Order: sequence, then structure tokens, then C-alpha cells
Amino acid sequence: MANINLKEKSNHGTAMFPFHIYSHLDSIGNYSVPFHWHNEIEMVIVEDGECDCMINLENYTAKNGDIIIIKPLVLHSLTTPKGKTMDWNTIIFDLNVLTTLTTKTLQ
Repeated sequence: MANINLKEKSNHGTAMFPFHIYSHLDSIGNYSVPFHWHNEIEMVIVEDGECDCMINLENYTAKNGDIIIIKPLVLHSLTTPKGKTMDWNTIIFDLNVLTTLTTKTLQ
């Protein structure tokens, strides 16, 4: 697990429904999400443009149409390259949501 000091302090959703969608449009190319980790899974959907992703200290470039899936407890950061733009949506949720939804659906 990553450094405890880099654990994200934000709550994603509520205790009853730990699921949240974040949307961001960077039209000037200077947006950055610093290194952090959390207990939830994260899916970044690149709608337009590109971003640099550092996941477990490995660098990736995601472009229009890519989906980045970041496992729980994994250190990561996102940056829009200078002079580039990016429009993205991020979905962050506790994996237990899937178990709860599946169990309720099957009953």
C-alpha cells in the first residue's frame, strides 16, 4: 500500500451509496491531480483530449476514448500536458456497491 500521508481524504458518495462521478474540462492545459490513493476503484473516461497518468510510478498517456481503471489502494496522479486540453469524467466507487447491487438483484 502507498504512503498513508497520500491517502485521499475526500468521501466519494455517501455511506449508503459510496459512488460519485466527477467531471472536468481543462481548456488551458494546466490541470493536475496530485499523487494520492484511496480505498475505492476509479475509472477515468477521457471524453476529449489527453492526459498523463502516473499509476504505481509508471507513466501512461490516455487519449480521446480511453478508459483508465485504477484499482483500490494504488498510488496515482493525473495531469493535462501543457498546451493540451482534456475533457474527462471520473467514476469512483466502493467495490462493495457491485456486491450489494448483485445480491439485491438476485433476490
